[in-house]
Amino acid sequence: MWVVTFATLTQMCDMIANRFDTPRLQRNIKMVIIYMVGLILLGMNAVNAVTKYPIEKDYYKLYSHTKVVSAKQYLCLLQLWERESQWNPKANNKRSSAYGIPQLLKLKVTDPYMQIDAGLKYIASRYGSSCKALAHHLKTGHY
Repeated sequence: MWVVTFATLTQMCDMIANRFDTPRLQRNIKMVIIYMVGLILLGMNAVNAVTKYPIEKDYYKLYSHTKVVSAKQYLCLLQLWERESQWNPKANNKRSSAYGIPQLLKLKVTDPYMQIDAGLKYIASRYGSSCKALAHHLKTGHY
């Protein structure tokens, strides 16, 4: 049986990605590895022994972290989407058409990684940063 922890995956990604010369290429290689491992684990219905939630949420968070370089902005994003959907790509708002991890209105995309990309694009265009989006959410209950 294979045991893959978040730290193990991070080390594996770094080892492989560091063989490439540009930071952008390194980041892209890490994302591919994370995505592939996530697909494998989704097929096994793996569950995190500590938190009792499906491991794929860790991969969604790791993927988000590769997109949001700033640690401060990433922590804001974690809190924002935890409040919105608990990082559930199938989260459906009963009071609106909001759907997915970022709870975007009229979102039709079911792929969690594409949802994250769409959510980050929305946050950047509307608020400029995830911390500003979180501040708005804390004031109004939505973003």
